[in-house]
Amino acid sequence: MTVRTIPHAGVLEDLDTLPAYLAVDHGAAHPTTGRYSCAFCGVGDSGLVASEDASEAGWDTLGSGAVKVELSRRGVSEEFDGTLSEDGMVVIATSEPLVAAGGVLSVSMVGETGSGSSPRAVVLRDAGPVASESGAMTGQRFVRYRRGGGITESRMEQVGPTRGCAKLLLSTVRQRPAFPIHVTPSVRDGDGRRAISYEEAIGRLADLVLEHLGSRGRTLLYACGQVDYFTIFAVQEVLRLLGVRNLTGNAEHCLNAGAVHNETLTGQEGPFVTIDQGLRGDGERLYLLNGWNGYVTHPPAFQELLRREDLDAYLVEVQVTESAKAVAERLGPDRVLLIRPRTDPMLAMAVIREILVEHTDAIDHRFLDRFADRQSFESLRARAIAPEFAADLVASRIAAGPEYVDRLATAIRRIARTIARAGVAPVNIPSVGLSQTSGIVAHCLWGCAMALVGKYGLRGDGSLAGGTLRLPGQINAQSEVQGLSRNVFMGRIRMDGHVDAARRMGLDDDAYERVLNDEPRAALDYAEPADMPELFLFFGTQFEANMMQRRRWLDKLTGPGVRFVVVDPIPDPFAEQHAELIIPSPPHPATTKLYQNGEWRLSLGVPQKRAAQETRSDATILYDLMAEITNRVERDDAVAEAHPVLARHATTGWLRGRFSDPGLPRVDGEVSRAHLWDRIQAYMGGGSGPLYCRPEHADGTPIAWHELLAGSVVYGGVGTTRFRLDYDSEDAQPFGDVYRRPTRFKFFTPTEEDLHFPEGVILNSGRSSLSDDRAAVQFATNTFNSGKATPLAGMPDDAPLFVSTALARTHGLRTGDQARVISRETGEEIVVPVVVSDRVKGDTTYMSFHKSRAQLESGVYVNDVTESSGRCRYSSQTTVKATEVVLERVAPLRLDPSTLDPTEELPLWTGQQTPLHVTDVLRETHDVVTFRFQGDPMCRFVYQPGQFLSLVLDIDGKKVVRSYSISSTPTRPYVLEITVKRVPGGLVSNWLIDNLKPGDRIEASGPRGNFCLRPGQIPRKLLFLGAGSGVTPLMSMARWLCDVSADVDVVFLNSVLTSRDIIFVSEMELLSSRYRMFSPVVMTTTREYSGTTMTGRISRAMIDAMAPDLHERQVYMCGPPGFMDAARAILTDMEFDLRNLHAESFGGVRTSVADKPAPIGSHAQDVEDGLAVGALGVSFVRSGKAQRTDGRATLLDIAEACDVNLDYACRVGSCGACRTRLLDGEVTCEDDGALTPEERSQGYVLTCVARPRTDCTLDA
Repeated sequence: MTVRTIPHAGVLEDLDTLPAYLAVDHGAAHPTTGRYSCAFCGVGDSGLVASEDASEAGWDTLGSGAVKVELSRRGVSEEFDGTLSEDGMVVIATSEPLVAAGGVLSVSMVGETGSGSSPRAVVLRDAGPVASESGAMTGQRFVRYRRGGGITESRMEQVGPTRGCAKLLLSTVRQRPAFPIHVTPSVRDGDGRRAISYEEAIGRLADLVLEHLGSRGRTLLYACGQVDYFTIFAVQEVLRLLGVRNLTGNAEHCLNAGAVHNETLTGQEGPFVTIDQGLRGDGERLYLLNGWNGYVTHPPAFQELLRREDLDAYLVEVQVTESAKAVAERLGPDRVLLIRPRTDPMLAMAVIREILVEHTDAIDHRFLDRFADRQSFESLRARAIAPEFAADLVASRIAAGPEYVDRLATAIRRIARTIARAGVAPVNIPSVGLSQTSGIVAHCLWGCAMALVGKYGLRGDGSLAGGTLRLPGQINAQSEVQGLSRNVFMGRIRMDGHVDAARRMGLDDDAYERVLNDEPRAALDYAEPADMPELFLFFGTQFEANMMQRRRWLDKLTGPGVRFVVVDPIPDPFAEQHAELIIPSPPHPATTKLYQNGEWRLSLGVPQKRAAQETRSDATILYDLMAEITNRVERDDAVAEAHPVLARHATTGWLRGRFSDPGLPRVDGEVSRAHLWDRIQAYMGGGSGPLYCRPEHADGTPIAWHELLAGSVVYGGVGTTRFRLDYDSEDAQPFGDVYRRPTRFKFFTPTEEDLHFPEGVILNSGRSSLSDDRAAVQFATNTFNSGKATPLAGMPDDAPLFVSTALARTHGLRTGDQARVISRETGEEIVVPVVVSDRVKGDTTYMSFHKSRAQLESGVYVNDVTESSGRCRYSSQTTVKATEVVLERVAPLRLDPSTLDPTEELPLWTGQQTPLHVTDVLRETHDVVTFRFQGDPMCRFVYQPGQFLSLVLDIDGKKVVRSYSISSTPTRPYVLEITVKRVPGGLVSNWLIDNLKPGDRIEASGPRGNFCLRPGQIPRKLLFLGAGSGVTPLMSMARWLCDVSADVDVVFLNSVLTSRDIIFVSEMELLSSRYRMFSPVVMTTTREYSGTTMTGRISRAMIDAMAPDLHERQVYMCGPPGFMDAARAILTDMEFDLRNLHAESFGGVRTSVADKPAPIGSHAQDVEDGLAVGALGVSFVRSGKAQRTDGRATLLDIAEACDVNLDYACRVGSCGACRTRLLDGEVTCEDDGALTPEERSQGYVLTCVARPRTDCTLDA
C-alpha cells in the first residue's frame, strides 16, 4: 500500500464541535471553544480561533470594485488599495509580494461600494503577481482561501500573553512545509516504504520495544518535536515502567541550563516572573538582555519592551544581531556590549565585584540573614573581590575589540550602580545561547548579582524585586525540564527517590529499580558505541540535525545493531530512508496539545481540523503501545517469563486497569484528556506530598480540567506568591526543594574552569540572519523553531559563514569565496560560502542554523563541525556556540565550458539566484577592464542587447548595489561581460578593478533596462553616439547586429579623450573589416589613432559628415551628462525628431559606503557626510524611522542614512528597482520614466532621483 501524504494541514476537514475525548463528560455535542496555542515560540501565545461561515462573514456584501485592505506585518498595521472582481478575485496594489507564492494572508477588507462599510476579516491565498508592461510588479492577485473541505474562514482573537506573530499562524501548517505531511504509518520495505494500518503499527512498535528491554537491548527516547505536557507524562508512565532511563529532548541543548541554574541557587527550577510583570510592570527597571535576539525569536515581546517610555537596558552580545541594531537605535550604541564568546561569566563577576566593593551599603543583609546561605555568600565574596575582576581589567580581556573596552568598563560600573539603587527592579532576559556557551555558570552569577542586594524574587506586596524572565526558545521546553531527563523522574524527583515516584503511580516500591540499572546517557552521548542492540524512539524529526558532531551521530543511527522509530506528522527524508517504523501523529491544528511556557502558563490547543483516520496523538500512541504490551504479557507465557515485573502487574490486573479501556478510556480512538489530567494531578499531589510543579492556583487549589478548556492558566503562584520575600512574615519561606521543603538561597562560586574562555577562531551559530535584508530577517523569524514545518518560500540557498574584516584579512578571504571550516576537536569539516561583515568581531565567525536549500539538497549542516565534548559540567549543556575551528580559503574550481553539449539545453540565468563565476579579467585600456562571467552552475544568459545588470556587492561589510551595462552579446549565451572604467574616487569601480579576479564568485540581479534593441523592432538605419565607457551598451548592440548579420546600416561615433582611451579598439577594426554594414568612427582630441578618426568634440559638422541621412536614422546615445547634453542640443539644432532618440546616462560617483547614523561601534555624532539637516521631515512608516533634510538629498540617500533598506540598482532612475509608494507629501523627480502610468497613479516614486519638496511619508 502506498504511503499517503497531504501537502499541508489546510486540506483536512474542519471541526465544528469539541472532540469528545476532550469533554469532561465525553459528550460529542459540545461546541468547539476555538482554543489554539502556538506550537513554536517559548512565549506560548494562545487565543481563540474565531470561525464564521463565509456567507455570514459578509464577503458578498463587500460588492465588487474598489476595496481597502488592511493587514499586520511585523506588528505594524498597513493599508493597501485593492479591487474585488465579481468572480471573487482580489488584486492588491503592491510593488513587492505580500506573501510567498501559494501563501495565505489574513486581512481585513472594507468595500467602497455596496453595503460593505464595516471591515470584514477574510483569509486570502496568493494567485500570482500583476506586472506592468515593463515587467515591474504592480500588484498581487488573491482568491478566497477555503480551509480543507469546510466553508469557514478564521482569525485569531484574544491572543496572549503577547499579541502573537507570524509563527502563531505558521504553526497551523497551512502553508506547504518543506516536506509533506504523512497520514498513514509506514515501514521500511527494501529501498522504499510501505503503508500499514495504525493497529499494525502499534503491533510492530510493541515488537521492537519488547526486543530491546532488559538484557536483550536498550531503548532510548529523544523528543525533538513540539511534544506536549500529556506526552511527557505518558513517556514517564509507560517507558519508566518498561525500565527505560534515557529520556531526553531538545531542552537538554536549549532551556536546560537556564532552568536548572535556579535549582542550583534555590532548590527548585522554575520561574517566578510573569511576562506581564517583566515587560509591563510599573516602576524603575533595568533590563539585562543576555544574548537575547528577541527581534527574531520573540518579536512581540521584544517590540513591546522597546516601546517602554522609561526603557533602561543593556544588550550583551558577541555580534551585531538584529536586536543589537534595534537597541542601539533606541538607546544608543553604548547600550550594546560586544564581548568575546563565552566570557559572560567574567562580565557577571565584574558586576558582582563592583557591587561588593563600590556599593557595600546596598548589600541586603536582611536577605542574607533570613533567606540565604551565609557560607556560600562568603565564598563568592572572597572570590569576586579579587583584583582580576576589576571592571577595567575584565573589559580589556573580554571586549570584542579594543574599540569596545571603554564602553564595556563604563557599562559594568553603571549596571552595578543601577542594580544596587533602591527601587530599581533588575530583569534578566537570557537567551538560549547563554546556556550554549557557559551552561549554568553565567545564569547563576547574574542571579547572585541580583540576590546580593535582595532582588531575587517578589517583594512582600507581590511586586517584582528583581529576577529572570524566562522566554525559552521552544514552547514546551519547561515541561521537558520537569519530566524528560536521565537523572530525574517526572516532577524532578531524583533517581534515589524512585520509591516515591513509583508510589505516586500506584506501583510497588521496586517498580522502577530496573530504571536505575540502565546506563545513564546525556543526549550528546547517544552517539557513543553500544555493547548491545539499541532502539531509538524519536518524537519529532530533525533528530539527525540537532546533535553536535552530526556525522558521528548519523553513523550511529545507520550502523549495525541500531533501529529507530519516528513518531511525527512530517518525517524528513532521512527518516523516510532509514526509520524502521514511522507513526505519524496529526499536525498541530488537528490534535490536542497542552503546552507550558516559561512563566508556567498552561495553554490548551483544541483541534480545529479532523485528524486523518490512521493517525493518533503522541500520548495516545504511547498508551496504546502499553495496552498492546499488556495484551501480550497476559496471553503469551514467553513474553511474561521474559518480563517478570510486567507479568506481576498483569496478574494483579493493574496493567489492564491502568492502560486499557475502560481503565484509561478511549473516546473515538483517543485517550480521555480529562481522565489523564486527573491522573497527572494524583501523581503531582500524591506520594510524600505535593511537588513544586503541581498545577495549582496561588492558594494551593489544584487546577481543574474544565479551567484549561476555558483558557490559559498561570499556575504555581508565579508572579504572585512564588519566591515572595516577605520580611514581615515570620513564617516566610520563599525557597524550597522539589518537595517544597524549605531551603536557603545558595550563592554560586565559579571555579577557574568555569571562567575559562576559548582562544583562536571561534564558530558561533544561532538564529540571526545577520542581514538587513527584510526577506532574510522575515525567514529567520518565521522559521524559528518551526523546523520541519518551515515553508520552502523564502528559504535561502545556503547559510554562509560570516567573518569579520580582520579575520578576512588574515585568511585572505573575501565575500563570495568558499571557506573550509574544520573542527579543532574532531577534524570534521564543511565548505561554505563566505560573507565578510563588520557585524561579527575579532576572531569570531558565525553561521545560521536555520534551514537552507544547501542543507536540504547537499546536506551542509553547521553541526557537522560542532563538537559533543565541550559541555557544562553541572548540566551537560553543550557549548556549541563557542566551537573552536580552523579556517582555510578554498581555491575556486574553474568551470570547464568545453564539457558543454551544444545540443542540450541549459537552464536560463535567473538573476541573483544564480551566482556568477569570474572566468577572465581583460585589460581594455589603462583604466578600463572587462570582467567575463559564467553562471555557477552553468546557465544560458538571455537579455536584450543594451540592457544592464546590477552587481550586489559586499564592500567593507556593507551591501552595495551598482549597475553596469552588459557589453557582451546575447548571441554568445554562455558568457556575460561588463566593462568597467576606473573613476577617480569611485567606490565600486576601484573595488572591482583592484579586487575581483578569476575564480571569484559574485551576485548580480537583472537584466533590466529599456535602452536596448528589441528583435522585430530594429530600424534599417542606426546612429550610435557613445562617449567614454558609454560605449559598452552600444558595443553589445553592435556585436549582436554583426553576429546575426542584420540587414541594417550602423554608423558608430565613439568619443574619447585620447587614443589611449579607446575601448574595444581592435574589435571595432575587426568588425569594420568583416561587416560592410558597420562603420565605426572615433572622435579624439589628438591624431594618434591610425584608424577612421576625427579630431575634436562632437559637432554638427561631424554628424553631417558621417550621417548625412541623419533624419532617416534612429539614434542610440550613451555617455556622461556633458556629452549627452551637447549631443542632444546638436540634434535639436538639426531639427532631428527626438522621438527617435534613445538615451541612457550615467549616475553620480559615490566615493564611500554610506555610513549609518550612530552605528554600533561608533559615536552618535558620526553621520554621513553631505546629508545636511534641514526643515523637511522624511518618515518611513514600516521601519519607524525619520530624518530631517534640506531637500537636496534623494529619498534613497535619506533612507540609507536612516538605515532603512530600500531596493535599488541604477541610482539614475532607469531601472525602477527603487520604486516606493509615497503615502504623503510632494517630491521633485528628475526623471520617472521607469514608472508606468499605473504606478504613478498609485503614488509610487523613484527614490534614487526623487527629492522631497515637503514633509514626506514613505511606505518603507
